[in-house]
Amino acid sequence: MITRDYVKALSLEEKIAHMIIVRAAGYQERVDEMLRDGKIGGVGAVLIPEQTRDLDTVVDTMNRWREEATIPLFFFADAEWGLAQNFPFATRFPPLMAIGAAEDAEELSALHARIIAKEARTLGFRMISNPPVDVNIEPKNPIICTRAFSDDTDTVINLSRIYVKAMQEEGVIPNTKHYPGHGATAVDSHMAMPVVERTREELMDVELRPYKEICNDMWGVMTAHIYFPALAAEGEEGVPATLSRTMLYDILRGEFGFENLIVSDSLTMKGIKDNYGIEAAVGAIKAGHDIVLQDYMSDPKITYDLVYNAAKNGEIPMSWIDDSVYRILKFKEQLGCMDNAPIDIEEVKRIVGCDEHIAASKRIAASSITQVEGKSLPLNPKSIGKTLIITTVDPEEENKVAVDLGRTGCCVSKVIGEVSGKYCNADYEFLPEIPSTERVDDLIALADKYDTVIVATIIRTASYKENSGKLSPELARMLSAINASQANLVTLIIGSPYVLADLPQFDGCLVAYNDDAYSIEAIISATFGDFEPTGHLPVNVSDKYFRGYSYGK
Repeated sequence: MITRDYVKALSLEEKIAHMIIVRAAGYQERVDEMLRDGKIGGVGAVLIPEQTRDLDTVVDTMNRWREEATIPLFFFADAEWGLAQNFPFATRFPPLMAIGAAEDAEELSALHARIIAKEARTLGFRMISNPPVDVNIEPKNPIICTRAFSDDTDTVINLSRIYVKAMQEEGVIPNTKHYPGHGATAVDSHMAMPVVERTREELMDVELRPYKEICNDMWGVMTAHIYFPALAAEGEEGVPATLSRTMLYDILRGEFGFENLIVSDSLTMKGIKDNYGIEAAVGAIKAGHDIVLQDYMSDPKITYDLVYNAAKNGEIPMSWIDDSVYRILKFKEQLGCMDNAPIDIEEVKRIVGCDEHIAASKRIAASSITQVEGKSLPLNPKSIGKTLIITTVDPEEENKVAVDLGRTGCCVSKVIGEVSGKYCNADYEFLPEIPSTERVDDLIALADKYDTVIVATIIRTASYKENSGKLSPELARMLSAINASQANLVTLIIGSPYVLADLPQFDGCLVAYNDDAYSIEAIISATFGDFEPTGHLPVNVSDKYFRGYSYGK
């Protein structure tokens, strides 16, 4: 049984190991060495290079490391839309805004959380960076957007509480994020440090209220690389929450009473690294973090040595170290991680990515589809005539690995072609998110030659991405021009619903909240009348397209 005396008896090397999550891909030999030396207590989901992430190799690698490790391990995953973020064999889910859009949001929140946690636990991951409890009150937010349930605080609190409870019941630690709140930002903290200029009263009423109201029910909190002037104490001018003892210790622990794990966001993100470098790991622990996500662009031993030396020379008080390690080990004990037991590969094959889980993901996707205009919907495949489908993705640019997460997405152009081909014989045109004027002019002219035009507008929100969550002016011009000249245009908004504010009113328009294969399948199926959409907008877009809106209701 883990006691305070047990923790005090550990070596300093072991204590520091428990407080750092390393990303192993790119540093395999170093990780092997540190595991054997008892200097790694946590490993992130980016275990091995992307091209080798098949099920057998992943399980073999994790089991080998469990056998080599001399201290109990936590395996950590960023899994907002499931372990499929890193492993192609896992179930891919729509984002939280899809849940917020559904009529049966409470049931689907629990379902989404439970399956992701079950797959994570089966594969050996006991800590998840999920769910975002950000209240997305900034329509131009380039990084949260559809990752949030809603722009309504009460909705976020209700669905987050259900989500966290379901995940914890499956034996996985959910890290609610991004404390104190990322919903009011217009800057991606992967690219630079945002500054939120809101009063303390506004923050307490909106961004911080989810943490205050459910802090006694959640096991983990992940922090943000954001500066909040109204929350900073004297001497913390310009300091992000990551490094603010006032925001972490005084408010979160002291004022709100949070007693469990505080975990940093990745210390590779430019919002922290550009200003503080790798040394931010020491500052984050001094501010009150129990666990930090190591700067994965550097050898993990650099971060380990920095934190170890800071503790050894007294820069980080040993009592703070012991408090953190006690919290960590209590959870490792509670969740059965103390013996580094091997993963059962047969159980993984039976559960992860199974038909039941895929059906649940498809249900969530279909439940979220929101019809915002329906005068020309649904389309009748027998009477639509010559049809053109324009998709705003470039097939040659798809499936590129995201810099920060080492992951790929589905091939949108391929999925749209496969699904729409079940209903009609269409011609297809593709163009990038930021097309040339000449290419747009060509498509505007081409659209006049067809009886029906469907434009699948892909609005992606992603880290390190230019134009994230936005519709380029050229695409907006194309949609407006085709809408003015084409009597039978259907616009599919796949991703951020906020772009509706910059577009004309269409005769037919549907929204899906992500470009995963199941959401694409659902929105096209609804377009051709396979089912009647029941979703509603979970955010305020404009006076016409308000929160709760759906066509005809």
